[in-house]
Parts: sequence; structure tokens; C-alpha cells
Amino acid sequence: LNAEIQLFGSRSSRSPLVEWYLNEIDQPYNHREDLENNPNPFGQIPGMADGSVEIFESGAMLLYIADKYGGLNTPEDRADASKWVLWANAALAPALFTAEIEARAPGLLQKLDDILAEKE
Repeated sequence: LNAEIQLFGSRSSRSPLVEWYLNEIDQPYNHREDLENNPNPFGQIPGMADGSVEIFESGAMLLYIADKYGGLNTPEDRADASKWVLWANAALAPALFTAEIEARAPGLLQKLDDILAEKE
């Protein structure tokens, strides 16, 4: 796969959130677990490069991808996407990336499922 987006991460980082979105919008990318050329200035993951654009922090990556590839053409569209990105980082990720996932995630995921079902 010769994709311009290079995503540096691992299953134990927040890069799966970014991969999930890239897959949802069918945007090609290369997943890299090596740290060589990782654009995160703190040497951590995730990090992402898209041509000359270098980004760290999963929320910033998600907003950038939504702006560039996700068809956000109005402030209203961006606001709708931003609320979900911020929610995913503030509420979803802490529920999923924890030892208490069985206790914390099911209720949150059920609520998300209910919200999304209403949107369909």
C-alpha cells in the first residue's frame, strides 16, 4: 500500500481510534509500529504524517483527517464532527483503555449505539 498518510502507533496506544476513522472513510494509510521518522516531538505514539503535515495527539489527527478527507465544508459540519472527536478522547478512550473495561465500556457503548441508531 503506497498511502501518503503514515500513522505511527500500536494497539496499546490511541492510534486505533485514528485507524477506525480512516477505515470508516476508506482513506488509505500505512500503519507503522517503528518509531523511525515518527513526527511526535515527544517520541511517543501516536504520530502521523500526511505529506509535509506532521501531527501528534489522536484528537488533532482525527480533526485534521475530517477536515481534509471527511467532507467538512461548513462550520456546522465541523462542529458536528468535533463534538464526537472530543467525546471519543474524553470519554470513550478512557473507558476502552483501562483494566476496568468490562465495567465501564458496556453502558457507554450501549448509549452510543442508541444515539447512532436514531441517526440512521
